[in-house]
Amino acid sequence: MASLTEKVVAAMIENIERGILRSGDKIPTEVALMNQLSVSRSVVREAVLRL
Repeated sequence: MASLTEKVVAAMIENIERGILRSGDKIPTEVALMNQLSVSRSVVREAVLRL
């Protein structure tokens, strides 16, 4: 089973692949990602580090 961090990484990669996030774009804030993906700040931070 995938961890929450892995799920957030997968969601962000999907957004990149779908063109929602493009090269040069700023990623959403931690708070926005927390709300969008229903995860904690530490999960978001770990996901960003993995990316």
